[in-house]
Amino acid sequence: MKKAEIAKTFRLTQEEVEYYEKQGLLTAEILKQDKEEAKEALAKRLCLLKTLEQSGVPVEGQRCYLQLLAQGHSTCQERMKMLKLFRTAILADLHVRQKNLDDLDYLIYSLRQRKEIKK
Repeated sequence: MKKAEIAKTFRLTQEEVEYYEKQGLLTAEILKQDKEEAKEALAKRLCLLKTLEQSGVPVEGQRCYLQLLAQGHSTCQERMKMLKLFRTAILADLHVRQKNLDDLDYLIYSLRQRKEIKK
């Protein structure tokens, strides 16, 4: 498939497709495949990449995960460990953000209690 076709088919920009290729997340061999089953595999790979990217996994982590995935079932435990580490990092960030929200809510509450600002 051509990059423009991939972008259109999977609702990506051409720049995103080129970025994935440049980072080694989509190889030329993958992009050249044209059979229907190859398209399905590409769709799964792009979905995985989007999930990892949106979860804050750095490119190096994405690349490492894909390498382990390519090695097959024998790397299942290692991949599980990686995903749990990524998840733990997201939870830690979430807890910090929740604390920030709580602090802001307290400041809002304090201002309202002083009647300096009306609801």
